[in-house]
Amino acid sequence: MPGHAIRLSRFLASMLAASVAWSGIVTAQVSTSNVVHLTGKIVKVDHATRHVTLRAPDGHEETVSVSPDVRNFDQVKAGDQVNIDYTRSLLVQMEPKGEVGATASESIARAPQGGLPGAAGVRRLVTTSKVIAVDTTQNTITLEGPNGQQYTLGVEKPEWQARLKKVKPGEYIRATYDEGLAVAVTQ
Repeated sequence: MPGHAIRLSRFLASMLAASVAWSGIVTAQVSTSNVVHLTGKIVKVDHATRHVTLRAPDGHEETVSVSPDVRNFDQVKAGDQVNIDYTRSLLVQMEPKGEVGATASESIARAPQGGLPGAAGVRRLVTTSKVIAVDTTQNTITLEGPNGQQYTLGVEKPEWQARLKKVKPGEYIRATYDEGLAVAVTQ
């Protein structure tokens, strides 16, 4: 899985970069979250090919392939309702001490055998980067990421630029990104 580790490291680095640039970097702690709820009606099911055609409330139809990992697919039928909830949150913290690194974890739960299809999953990415340099004349901050590379980020908003003066080289920025997905079929 070396490719996965490289993609994960790049993702963590870009997530940190985006979160730092977005969050204002110098507050002790910044967080945000959002939830997206989608619903659709199953209009067609092909059990042999594991394809389902869904209709959104606006009438748009989309055919999707259902993974063999989905339990109880044989119970899905036209007319069933699909409910999807997607949640993501980001917490960015300044820390005077720390250690550069990254961790990732995930958990998945599936519907019990014999019930209607459904699943839920949660993924957490945590990365800590060291502040290498702060340039208040150019409004940039340079971080050393978990992969040892340095990233220089521009700070564009004036209120964030004012806060940039409080950040010192040697401090650490820790970003925790959580996302969750729940899918349920109801009749």
